[in-house]
Amino acid sequence: MVVVGPLTLNDITLLLLLIRCSCQLVFDSLPSFTSNLIMALGVWTVLDPLAVFVVGAILGRTVQSLLLALLPD
Repeated sequence: MVVVGPLTLNDITLLLLLIRCSCQLVFDSLPSFTSNLIMALGVWTVLDPLAVFVVGAILGRTVQSLLLALLPD
């Protein structure tokens, strides 16, 4: 279930890029707002895992504690 977040970001980014490419082919231009939205979402897609790691580190959730919680006794 944890994978759904990053995969959704990737799917939305791909959809926006397809819309951007089709608009460029059909209209020969693209509004700057849409381009900025696509770029911002693309940057966030890359930075999201890093942000989750930083917040987890600040809250004390490390990989070791998660692995210990998942391992059977």
